[in-house]
Amino acid sequence: MASLMQWVDGWAVRTPHLAGAADALLRFCDRLSIAEIETHALPWVERWLPLHENNEDFWGYADLVNRAATVILRLQPSDQVIENSDLRRRVRQVLARLADNGSLTAREAMAAIAAQRPGAASR
Repeated sequence: MASLMQWVDGWAVRTPHLAGAADALLRFCDRLSIAEIETHALPWVERWLPLHENNEDFWGYADLVNRAATVILRLQPSDQVIENSDLRRRVRQVLARLADNGSLTAREAMAAIAAQRPGAASR
């Protein structure tokens, strides 16, 4: 699996401008473990965001924006808080940027994450 993921990562690095490639990569994520999503898929999405900020054609292709959010959300189950602060920060930043690009899935997740914060219920 490691050699396959190395090849897939190389392909992801060479094709960040292609919505069809992003679609294939996100579909492939259905077969990845949580650790593999953290190691591979999160960096893919982080790479796409600055390249396609406010690009409705890219994010609208096959509903990439919501599918990317769904993949990233596998890193943070709704009933858990990510213990690793760096990973938690990266996930929240990606979700916020996906929400800015039109992801309803990411917007709803950001609201749920905000509700988990200490003191959120008392507001």
